[in-house]
Amino acid sequence: MERGAPVSSNGPTMAIFVLIILGMSLGWFSSVLARTDAPSAILSQIGLGLVAAVLFGFVFNGGSMLGGLTALGLSAGAGGAILALVIYYFAVIRPRKDDQTGAV
Repeated sequence: MERGAPVSSNGPTMAIFVLIILGMSLGWFSSVLARTDAPSAILSQIGLGLVAAVLFGFVFNGGSMLGGLTALGLSAGAGGAILALVIYYFAVIRPRKDDQTGAV
């Protein structure tokens, strides 16, 4: 495979679908790791993972999905989703857990 060659050459629909599934899966997995119980928090993590994966994938794919999804776009989508979810955990979820347990 040559550098910059599309991972998925089935067009923009499949590229966006791959990023959506990737982002939703990472969001769900982060809610499992964080032991999130509230359905609204689980859905917000899934939504955040979805938006971050699509956004980062689109930007690092050259601003277009017309040529398919490159390996850089796919890895940037995954990395961006993970980064956004880690920031969300430390900014929103962890302080709530500390407040509930009475930790200082």
